[in-house]
Amino acid sequence: DPSCYRQRFFVDHVRYWLRMPLMSVQYEELLKTRGYRNEWMLEEFEKSYESGARKQGYSNKIMDSSDSEGFAALGQYIESVFIKFDLDASGYLDHNEAIGAFPIFKAKLGEMACQQGSCLSGPKLQSLFTWLLAHGYTPSTTMQKLKFLKWHLASGQPVYADRARILKIFAMISQQ
Repeated sequence: DPSCYRQRFFVDHVRYWLRMPLMSVQYEELLKTRGYRNEWMLEEFEKSYESGARKQGYSNKIMDSSDSEGFAALGQYIESVFIKFDLDASGYLDHNEAIGAFPIFKAKLGEMACQQGSCLSGPKLQSLFTWLLAHGYTPSTTMQKLKFLKWHLASGQPVYADRARILKIFAMISQQ
């Protein structure tokens, strides 16, 4: 049952993320601040985790073994991104660290952009990656696209991407 699975997975997160202590720390921070912080941040983290881990995304369909494998693998993948690219061990990727991580996401991100009707490559695709890390969504409205163009034309825009943001991007990419 997915609701039971979710509840057990996140209640026992310390056990499942034993070798990913910084993932656990970020999730614990969300749990600690839930009383005076918007509940949606915790919910978004959990939904993004499931969406990135399951083939059918966030769903009430029965969990199967491939879903469990996805839950295990996604956490490891997120941590490997931070171990490799979070050079200052700050717990988030800044602009320069994001540029270092870009080649890992480049092909799938380019495919996603084409599926949405905007085939991008090179510097524009890199700008889309940093935009996603900074904002957490793909620009779709006219105003968002104008803001993205401005973002693209200015170099070195600030990026602050923690594990929750990377999970959100994985969820978007995996659902394409």
